[in-house]
Formats: sequence, structure tokens, C-alpha cells
Amino acid sequence: MRVHPRFHSDQLQVVVSFYVLEDLTQKIGGELVKIIDVMPSGSEPHEFEPSTQTMMTLTNASLILILGNDFEPWFKDAYDNVKHAGQEVVVVSEGIPTLINQENKQIDPHIWTSIRNIITMMENIKAALIKADPSHQNTYEANFEKAKAEFVDLDAQYQTVVDQRKRDVFITNHAAFGYLAQDYGLTMIPIMGLEPDAEPSASVMAKIIDLVKRYSIPYILYEMRPMRMWPRRSPMNRGQDRHPETGRKPQYGPDPSRR
Repeated sequence: MRVHPRFHSDQLQVVVSFYVLEDLTQKIGGELVKIIDVMPSGSEPHEFEPSTQTMMTLTNASLILILGNDFEPWFKDAYDNVKHAGQEVVVVSEGIPTLINQENKQIDPHIWTSIRNIITMMENIKAALIKADPSHQNTYEANFEKAKAEFVDLDAQYQTVVDQRKRDVFITNHAAFGYLAQDYGLTMIPIMGLEPDAEPSASVMAKIIDLVKRYSIPYILYEMRPMRMWPRRSPMNRGQDRHPETGRKPQYGPDPSRR
């Protein structure tokens, strides 16, 4: 559990379910909010189980922000045990059309991979903060407009780069970038599904290798933890795979960090 620094007693306390909501809430709330992220750093949201401390934090919260879209399977049961009058829960994905896997009918919760969805999420957060703290409406609106301008500019930068692309297809280990692909007319080919700890079958790996060769794809986007095993079975040039955020070469075999 993380508490954003610089807490003052007159700040609005906001409890969020994971780091993306923490970051967006900070952009809009600034010094006016105290943010408590109940998700421990490095934890896997799909596997999270609330601790006693988490339950106490939820009990004492007046404003709770969750993503929704089945991203927090733990929340409903936890909230049923702690909810009380005067407590506001805001589903930040409200108003954003969801993608659904047509094979298993599973909702893709990763809406924040779309810059355009991020703007809608910030609008929902802004509205929640204004409702909870109307005396600072002007500040929240000004902070929102500043953050929105930054994301609109980032979207334009993405579009400029995508317009110069050599291929429409990209491969990722975890099916988490469907919304980004939709925004820019790209095709995401995931090695695994929406659950990040799934293991690819031999037949899936054979298809991926064929696609890599067919489209001359030089990179695979992956997260360090879920990718801990499959590179052993890949005949690709290992010097070409990079972590999409750190740019580092992958750890082959078991991931020693096991975050």
C-alpha cells in the first residue's frame, strides 16, 4: 500500500485501486489530494487479495476510485464488507466502450493503454473530485485541461510515428494493447491471453514464430514477469528483444525478481 507524500490534514483523501489511477488522480488533484494506492508495488492486480490493512483503508475512505471492467475481481466482496453511507465509489472506465475477446467472451480491462481513453478516465476523475470537493472546482478543471493538452499532444506524436510505419502487426506476450491498436489501426498478436501469467502452448509458439518470419518483425513487446519462460523456446535473435519500458534485454528462464 502506498500513500502519496506531502499529506496535509485539509487534503481530500482518495483511495485508488492501482498505480494508473494514482498517477491520473495526482495530475488532476495536485496538492489538494492525499492518494492511497491499495495495490502494493509490483503486485499483480489479477492475483491481489486485500489485507486487513487494505480493508481498514477502504472502510475509512470517503472516495474510492476503481477501474472496473473486471480488473479488480477482489473489490466487490471486499466492498460489501466495508461500505457505509456517505462513501462514494467511482468506476473510472465509465463511458468507455470495452473490447471483448470473441473466443472466451472475456472483457479486456486494459483501457489505459489508449491515450484517448486516458482523457476520458481523467474526465471521470475530475468529476469525482469536484463532487467530493466543490470548493476547489476551478483548480481541478485547470489541472485537467493542462493534463489533457499533454495527452492530446502525445496522441498526435503517436499518430505521426504510426503514419510512417512499415507494418501494421505487432507481437506482445500479454493481450494488453488492444485499445492502443484500435486507436491507430494496428493489429496486436498476443502470445498469451488477457491473464498475464498464462503459458503459451507449443502450437501457439509455432504460429508466433511463423508470424515473426512472415512479417519480419524485429521486436516483441513483453512484461518481465510473464515472459520468464517462453524465450527459452524461441529461435529468434535474443539480442533483438527488449523490455518495452526499460529497453533492457530479457531475463531468460525463471525471473529472479518474481515481483
